[in-house]
Amino acid sequence: MTEDEIAKKIETALQVKGYYLVTNLAEADYLLLFSYGIDQGSTHSQTHSYSTGGGYELNIFTGQLEKAAPTTHVGSTVQTTFTRQLQLSLYDAKEISEKTKPMWIGEVYSKGNSSDLRNVIDYLILGAFEHFGEDTGQQKTHIYYPSDSPIKKKEQKSETNGNRINP
Repeated sequence: MTEDEIAKKIETALQVKGYYLVTNLAEADYLLLFSYGIDQGSTHSQTHSYSTGGGYELNIFTGQLEKAAPTTHVGSTVQTTFTRQLQLSLYDAKEISEKTKPMWIGEVYSKGNSSDLRNVIDYLILGAFEHFGEDTGQQKTHIYYPSDSPIKKKEQKSETNGNRINP
């Protein structure tokens, strides 16, 4: 996944929120910068066993029920969990300089077994825009399902709120 692809998805989310994009920073009310990443993952393994107490099974040759011997089943699973991250930094475009601090920062983290950022970037963006520009004063947790992604569906459109942004 390239930065341009992610930028396009963020632009779509901005438009859903009612912002419209300008290409000239001098015309912008806000400047939005983003960074993203995925770690190398951490691997966890788990071994499990269970016993069955026997019971009865059907002998297909004789047609008779026969007492089954107890058996023990042993298995293991290995799972790698990746942490994916997206950060949005919003600046007042009229006061931009090298020393300007963001007026809002949104950080979104996701953990799961997919190492492909393409599978989760829409949900990271969705999470970032859930409280876009708000000071929530605390960490927020959201759970999303495949049907929740407005970036893929582009279903939710709103009218422009008059703010111009330079992504």
